[in-house]
Amino acid sequence: MKYLPGLGKIAEESLEMVSLANTLFVSCDSQKTLSTHPYTEKFIFQNGHKLIIEKLLSIAIKMRFLDDQCQLLNEYDRKNSGRVSTQKVDVGLREAFNKIIHSGSIEIFSRPTKVTVSREYGDSSEPGLRIPEGVYKSHSIFIEVKGVKGGAEWTFNTELFHLSNEIFRVISHFKPDA
Repeated sequence: MKYLPGLGKIAEESLEMVSLANTLFVSCDSQKTLSTHPYTEKFIFQNGHKLIIEKLLSIAIKMRFLDDQCQLLNEYDRKNSGRVSTQKVDVGLREAFNKIIHSGSIEIFSRPTKVTVSREYGDSSEPGLRIPEGVYKSHSIFIEVKGVKGGAEWTFNTELFHLSNEIFRVISHFKPDA
């Protein structure tokens, strides 16, 4: 029997990862919305980074496995899931997952940012998913992954919400064989 991880579980873990990151970095850290709930805030601060990294690794492994088994990314992968900064190369989901899986370290941090949406990224073939052009205030959560391959050090950088959006975009198009 051929086993394939469920896309529903990958979507669920992706939502959990994004929700936890948003709680840790936006709600707790920048907006202080959990200040009146000190035990919840303490647990999130003590465990949040570890849990986000565990979800990220789990998602990367499952997505790579699915891609190996049924070419999940062949048709829908784009070279916009992050950047290998030491090579100055933009990479798609498959290579992003490779970097995450084979990393020596993973760091997660955030900062307030502004996101500019242009027609290039704002258009969508699906009704209701088009983002109006403009500049949006945001709070970006960044992932920095470092490792070594063949004696050469590399660094991969991505933004968590963008990476998650790419994951959701790909799995929304995937139709496994019956």
